[in-house]
Amino acid sequence: RYHKHIQQVQINHKMIAAAHQYKHVVRLKGGDPAIFGRVYEELEALKQQAIEVEIVPGITSASAAAATMNVGLT
Repeated sequence: RYHKHIQQVQINHKMIAAAHQYKHVVRLKGGDPAIFGRVYEELEALKQQAIEVEIVPGITSASAAAATMNVGLT
């Protein structure tokens, strides 16, 4: 199956443009954005434009898998 790939620079430009236009923008990512998520590049691009950022972490796949199987991780 073919999936269109968007370059990171294009994603950064879209986030910056949306932030200037709408003031509040959500960049929703699957998985942990700090692991293979290019979070550093995105934060730096937004920081250079003086755009305030808040990262709201989600749940790790390990925690989700354990919850699905009704077992604890500790």
